[in-house]
Amino acid sequence: MIAVEAVDLSLGRIIPVIEKLDGAVIVTADHGNADAMFELDRKSGDFKRNAAGHLKNKTSHTLNEVPCYVYVPGNGTLALDDSLQSPGIANVAATTLQLLGFERPEGYEPSLLK
Repeated sequence: MIAVEAVDLSLGRIIPVIEKLDGAVIVTADHGNADAMFELDRKSGDFKRNAAGHLKNKTSHTLNEVPCYVYVPGNGTLALDDSLQSPGIANVAATTLQLLGFERPEGYEPSLLK
């Protein structure tokens, strides 16, 4: 919970600066973890416990989808490209380059924006 709160605090500090500078921010991750804090027993569906009887922390990454937020205040021309078949982390590099005013290199997945 502390890690998620730290992200929230940091975004609260960064976003006003992004707005003043007419900038952009992309918030995402390469995997999930905060969405599943404790290990589950697949057979019973109950939480696993350690030797002391406490809930066992999940330290591995999940395979759950990870949200991606692109915030470009004051820009009414950009929109998410809903034609992308399977958008993912591979599209973030081209999205970043597009926001910086560059074309994506050959071999890069397309931008998340149109």
